[in-house]
Amino acid sequence: MNTRKLLVSILMFVCVLFSACAPVATKAPTAAPSTEVPAAATEASGKLTTFHSPENTSFHLPLTFSYGQGWDVHIVINDVDIVYMENPAGPQSEWWGGGVALVNGAHVADPAKITDPAQMTTPSLDDFLPWPDDFFAYVASIPGMKVVQNPTSVTIGGVQGLQMIVHTPEVMHTMLWLKDDYTGLGDDYSDRKELLILLDVNGEQVLLMYDESPGKFDERYPLMQEIFNTITFTN
Repeated sequence: MNTRKLLVSILMFVCVLFSACAPVATKAPTAAPSTEVPAAATEASGKLTTFHSPENTSFHLPLTFSYGQGWDVHIVINDVDIVYMENPAGPQSEWWGGGVALVNGAHVADPAKITDPAQMTTPSLDDFLPWPDDFFAYVASIPGMKVVQNPTSVTIGGVQGLQMIVHTPEVMHTMLWLKDDYTGLGDDYSDRKELLILLDVNGEQVLLMYDESPGKFDERYPLMQEIFNTITFTN
């Protein structure tokens, strides 16, 4: 389990123990993923909370989005994690979700090393390369990567960008080393289905991510994308 995800899971576990968080009913599966962003979350889905990125933090881009019960948000360096706890009071509780990352100044893992456990046992910046001119071409070049959906146009918060869906290799370490962020090292993205959306917001490269096991990706995808659809790049 990756370092950041372990931290988030611990925080969620503490929330379950010491709060009165009530489980929320999971939406029924909808249609398979498409390039269309579904309708925004509404009050009919339950009480919504609006996230505003705070000032004077390492996540400096003005950002808002809305989310319902069961979701939680954690700010990390240059990254906002959006997570949902499934069955928080039950023995089979699990969390899942996505995030929004600022990738100006970020690095990507060397394709020759990203799927080699021997070379990435203790990752260092030497295992990473400067951010590529074509991020999606880089992703497709990773050995064993399967492209489920080629880059297609999508609009988030009034900003047009590209989205891509991939199925990661059976063994794969984290793709990203964000600027000034070391908590992502040791991430394990093995055998996952992943949505990647890249936007240019006034010169800031913004990457939206959602990854899940292939068997649950399509079911949970609309719930994650519903939150992405509420994003605005202003406070």
